[in-house]
Formats: sequence, structure tokens, C-alpha cells
Amino acid sequence: MDDEDQFRQMLGRRLGEDMIASFTPEQVAGLRRAFGSRMIGAHGIEIRRHLRLFSRSYYFVILAGSEPYSAARRLLERPVGMRRLVTLLTRVLLLVGAIGSILLIIDAIGSTY
Repeated sequence: MDDEDQFRQMLGRRLGEDMIASFTPEQVAGLRRAFGSRMIGAHGIEIRRHLRLFSRSYYFVILAGSEPYSAARRLLERPVGMRRLVTLLTRVLLLVGAIGSILLIIDAIGSTY
């Protein structure tokens, strides 16, 4: 099955086959250009959850899977300048938070025995 058929199938599941049948080929092509790259592609891990915290609702998504882009494209999209610094700081903070969480869990498990 080619990408076009795959896209039409996914669009049909989300919008209904009767609605897709009413679109012109140009409209379907426009939808594919606008949403196709985000809609196609299954992830090995895909977790979507809502979290209520202090009377507000938050939505989080965790996606993981194999890298679909070539090394050349990843090199072109690599952060530069201030964005690179922010990316590095974010990664460090996430790593420190993850390590801290693991240590807290280990401490909590150890204190129960």
C-alpha cells in the first residue's frame, strides 16, 4: 500500500468514508500536504494521557520509535546558537530530574524494608 492509500485510509477512519468521498482530489492533496506528515507513522511507544492538577487539566504525550529521517536531514535540523544552548540545558534538567526521581524511589523502597 502506498503513502497516498495509507493517508486516505487514515483520513477515512478519522472523518468517515462518506465525507472523504465528497472531497475533490485537490482537497485531499491539500489535506495531505497540511497534515500527512503528522498523521502517518506509527510509533513503537505512544502514550497519551490527561492529568488533573490543581483544578486544571493537562495533556501529555510520550512518543518513541525509530528515526524516519536520514542523517543529512537530521544534520540540517540540528539546533544552532541560542536554541542549541536551550536544548542542552533542557536535556540536562530532564536527566537530573530523572536521576533524582530514581533515587527517591530507591530511597522509598529501601526505607520500607
